[in-house]
Amino acid sequence: MENASKALLISAAVLLGLMIITVAVVIFNTLSSFSQTTVAQMQERQVAEFNNNFTKYYGQIDGQTIQVTIHDIVSVANFAKQSNIENELQGETGYNENTNYVQVDIKIGGSTITKLEKQDTSVYQTLIQNNSLVADENGKQTQTKYFVCTNLLYSTKTGRVMYVAFSDN
Repeated sequence: MENASKALLISAAVLLGLMIITVAVVIFNTLSSFSQTTVAQMQERQVAEFNNNFTKYYGQIDGQTIQVTIHDIVSVANFAKQSNIENELQGETGYNENTNYVQVDIKIGGSTITKLEKQDTSVYQTLIQNNSLVADENGKQTQTKYFVCTNLLYSTKTGRVMYVAFSDN
């Protein structure tokens, strides 16, 4: 009888141990799932914040196409340049689905400047000097010149903006 009671105690201890291990595994899986969800949400938020630097210039507000100045475009190009540097993508030849490279193009009149993000400060200064103002009916350059974002492409792999195009038309 004494051996039977010891056997019952041992089996109860083993059963209790298995229950504790099962509860620990369930808690671990729950916390792991929560952690993965949190990381995914943080990554989505980072992508949305990144994309907002470009999307705020694209589309319409209250039926009116969003207009931007040359200063906004230079800011976008500088942001794209900084992003490309941070991602060590300066050697890329242009945007594609497989990288986080961001390309910015601008069409002014009949000419297009591609890869504005690769240009140096002197190009930006010239763009600002030549495209900040337009002449009014008296020939004085007093009115702000506006551009529109004509194209915005997202990478299907990363969800990030990879191409932005502006035009003065």
